[in-house]
Parts: sequence; C-alpha cells; structure tokens
Amino acid sequence: MAIKKKKTKTTKPSIKPKKKVPAKKIKVATKKSVATKKTVPNPHAGKRYFILDFGGYGGELMVDTVPEEFVQYWLDEERKNGLSDHIMAMHEKAAYGDDFDEDMEDEENESEDEDESGFDSSSPEVVPGRKYVEYWELDGIEHDTVVSAEYSSFTVTEVELSPKAVYVNGGVEWDEKETKKRNFDYSQKIYTEKGEGKDYNTEGRKHVYSTEMFVHDTKKGLVDPVPVLMCYDAQKGSFGRVVVETDGDDFDVDKLVFGVCENTMTTHIDQYFYDKKPLNVDMDYLSTWGKGFHTSVGYMPKCDTEWNYEELLKYGWEDLEEVQA
Repeated sequence: MAIKKKKTKTTKPSIKPKKKVPAKKIKVATKKSVATKKTVPNPHAGKRYFILDFGGYGGELMVDTVPEEFVQYWLDEERKNGLSDHIMAMHEKAAYGDDFDEDMEDEENESEDEDESGFDSSSPEVVPGRKYVEYWELDGIEHDTVVSAEYSSFTVTEVELSPKAVYVNGGVEWDEKETKKRNFDYSQKIYTEKGEGKDYNTEGRKHVYSTEMFVHDTKKGLVDPVPVLMCYDAQKGSFGRVVVETDGDDFDVDKLVFGVCENTMTTHIDQYFYDKKPLNVDMDYLSTWGKGFHTSVGYMPKCDTEWNYEELLKYGWEDLEEVQA
C-alpha cells in the first residue's frame, strides 16, 4: 500500500519594510528678536498750553481794621504825612528789635533819637497791647501781592509740557506718581517753549467784576463805617505767571478776563479767568524791587470789606455776556 506523502506548505519569508528615515531638518538662520520699548501715551495729547508772564507795576497790599483813636490821631493834617514813616519804623523795630537803632538805620538817618527814625511815640497803638508791629501783620481785611490793571503787561508763550508733568488750575507741576519713582530727575525741563512770545497790555482788558476799597477821611455818607489802615508796598518787576490749557485751539486773548479791585492806592488784578475758568497765579516767578511805601488811614463802608465773590461772578458773567452780545 502506497503511503501518500503530506504536502508541506512552504511559506515565503516575510520581508520587513525599510524604516523611513525622516529628512534632515535644515536650520534656517532667523533674526534675533529685538526687545521693543513700550510707548507711553502722551497725557497731553490734543491739548495746547500757553504761559502768561505778568510784569510791570504792582505791589503788596494790606488792609486791616484799627482802633478809632489811631485813625483820629493820624487824620490830623499836621501828622498825616508822617504816617508811612511811623508804620515803617514800627515795622523795623518789631523785626529787628534793639539792633534796628544800631545797624538797620539808613545812612541818611543814623540818629539814635527814636523820633528821627520816623516812629511817633505819642501815637496810639495800631494793635492794642503791642507797641511795635510788622506791617504785613496788618492784613485782617486784605493781603495780596497784586499787579496793576493799568500799568502792566503780559507775555504769552506756547509751551510743550513734559509727559511727566500735569496741569492743575492754571499751573504746571510734576506728576506725583513720577516724583515717587527712584532717582527722579528734578533738573529736567518741565516744559519747552515753542516759538517766541507775544506781548499784550493789561490796560483796557475786560473784567468780570470790579470791587472797591477806598479809604475816606470822614464817616459822613458811609454805611456802617469801619476804621481802617491801608498799606501799600509799591513794586516793579515780574508778578508771577498763569498757564492756560486749550483743547487744541490757539490762545484767544479775548477769552482772558480779569477780576479787578479799585482802591485808594491802585487798580489791581485780583483774579484771572480764561474761558470762564479761574486760573491760579504761580508766585514762584515773582521778582520785584521796591518803588515806595504808602499808607492811608480813615474809614471804609463795611460792605466794601465783605465782598461775596460767588455773587459777583454770577452776575458779572451775565453782564459781560450782555455787553459782548
């Protein structure tokens, strides 16, 4: 019997596929990124700023109530011309004490005699209980450094503010956030000028109100008369500055309006407005020299010592707009 051989199944050897070799990456040279500075937005964008420097004639004005007997003593015709010398000598003695007679007399007035210094020992005390008083203390009603509304001028100069500066009510100052930073440089310029300034006179400018403070020799015709002393240290020079901010517009001198006080010594500016906004005066730019010391004693109606400036502005703007219409 024949034996059948089993067929053996042959299998083809499996061929493993070759692994795909990834293509070599080609490095492309790239530019190194440069760190860019953050741009700080200009806080004054869209605004323009103008500095107004005032100069000419003005002075320091003081008004105070004084005793009735002091007024009557110095209203005497034979004495009234010596009042300014008396007040100034009293001031010097209060300021310098015993050193005044030895060191502070003018060369033209070196006498040790107290009367020759200008002080009248027979005068009633201007402040009860005090023989000597510095004149700038006599300011119970008024005390202000003023510029004449008639004999002065101002220069308008456009400036560009530093981004670190801020504008506040007619003045420019460093931003407090900046000054608190370490190593803040106070010597840097807070503004730079843009072009030349333009000059204007104060005389004839519009005013929103005008008050009066006149000293009278008599009580006659006065309502509630008050005995007063007015002192005026007349000066010439620079009387501070104000800064005007606009919304990109050029400076319009017709929008600059004053508050004015007419008084025995002068007619002075006591408030500044631009486009109806009050402006503060920066007195850091005050630089003056003396032109004389003047006094006046007498009576003033009480209403002239108690002005309601809110009422003055309210009706003053209305009247001004009617005139301009």
